[in-house]
Amino acid sequence: MTLVVYPMMNAKPKDLPLGVLSLDEGVETPQGTMNAGNLIAERIVDGDAAMGAPEGTSLDGDAASWTRYGSQAELDAALADHELYAAVIIPQGYTAAQAQAQLAAAQASSSQVAQLDAAQVGVAQTTQAPQLAADQAEPIRVVVDEGKNPMTAASVESAIQAMAEQAGLDARIERLNAPSLGGGSLAMFVQFTVLPTFILSVACSVSLFVATRAKRGTARSRRLQTAGVQLALAALLSCCVGFAVAGLVGGIAGLDIPVARTGLFLWLASFCLMAFFVGCLDVAVPLGALAILACFACGLATGNLPYEFLPTFWQDWLYPWVPQRWMADGVRSLYYLNGGAWNASCPTLVVYGIVGFAALAAASLAPRRNEGKRGEARASAEPALGGTLS
Repeated sequence: MTLVVYPMMNAKPKDLPLGVLSLDEGVETPQGTMNAGNLIAERIVDGDAAMGAPEGTSLDGDAASWTRYGSQAELDAALADHELYAAVIIPQGYTAAQAQAQLAAAQASSSQVAQLDAAQVGVAQTTQAPQLAADQAEPIRVVVDEGKNPMTAASVESAIQAMAEQAGLDARIERLNAPSLGGGSLAMFVQFTVLPTFILSVACSVSLFVATRAKRGTARSRRLQTAGVQLALAALLSCCVGFAVAGLVGGIAGLDIPVARTGLFLWLASFCLMAFFVGCLDVAVPLGALAILACFACGLATGNLPYEFLPTFWQDWLYPWVPQRWMADGVRSLYYLNGGAWNASCPTLVVYGIVGFAALAAASLAPRRNEGKRGEARASAEPALGGTLS
C-alpha cells in the first residue's frame, strides 16, 4: 500500500522543463542600448524569483528548469517534440512599446499639471493617452502545451500568470494541443481510461489462467495446445476490454474521443498485458502473483503523475518500465495529439507481450517431473502388456 500512495502523497514538481525566448530588439538611448526583453529573460533563466513570483507557487525554488532559446525556430522545434510544458515569448519591439508608454505617461502628467483648472472632460481626454499607448503594446506570450500532461500544464499556466501579475507584466495565454472533445475537463479522463483497462486485464488474466491451466503431468503437446487456447482467448477478451472502455469513456462520459483508434490501442495494451500475466502464472503461480502486484503497486501513480512530480526512486527505477505510464502516454497521444492507434508507447507494451509469449513457451516446453515418470511407467508397461497378450 505504501508503494501505491507514497508518490501521490509526496508529489512535488522538480525541474519542470520550461522555455523562454526574447525577440525584443531593444532601443537606442543616450545611455546606450536598452533591452527590457533580454533583462526579463535573464531574470527568468537565472531563477531571480521567476519574474517576481510569490513564494509557494508551483515554480518557486527548484521546481522549474528554464532553458533560453535563441530563435523562434528552435523554440518551435522544442514545442513540436513536446520537450516543454510551457514557454514565455517576449515579442519584438517590447522595449520600444514600453518606452513609448512611459513617455506618453510623462507627457500626460505634465499636461495635467499645466491644466489643473481645465474642464473635467479635457482632463479625462488627456489621461487616456498613456492607457492607449499601453494597450497598443504587444503583451508577453505564454505558450502552454496541454498535450504533454494536462494537469501539469494547468498548474504551470496558473503559476506563470501569477508570476506575470506579480511583476506587473501583461501576459497572453496560448494553448497548444488543447482538445475539443465535447466539454468537461480531461485531466482525469486519461486515468479513467488507463485504470479500468489495467484492472480488467488483470481480472481476465487470472480468470483465464484458472479456467485453462494445464494439470500436473500433462504432456508437452497438450500444454502447447493449452497455451494456444490461452492466447486466442486473451485476444478475444482484450478486444472486449479495449473497446468496452473506449465506448464507456466516449459514450457514457460524453467525450468526443476517437473511439475506434482508442479501442485498438487499448486492445493491443490489454492483450500484451494478458499474455504477460498469463505467461508468468503458467511458469509459476507465485511469479505471476508477484508480477501482477508489482505492476499494480509500482505503476498506479505513474498513469497520472508526470515524471517531474515523482520521487527519485520512481523516476530512476519504476517510471521507465511500468505499463501504466506507457498506456497513459498512448492515451494522451490519442486524446490531445490526434495520434494513431500505433504510437510511441506501443513498442514498450509489445515487449510485455513478447515476454509473455516467451513465458508461455517456457511453461509449455519445459520438462516436468510427473511427465517423465508417466513416460517411464508407460514404457515399462508396454512389454508387460505384450507378454500378457502373448
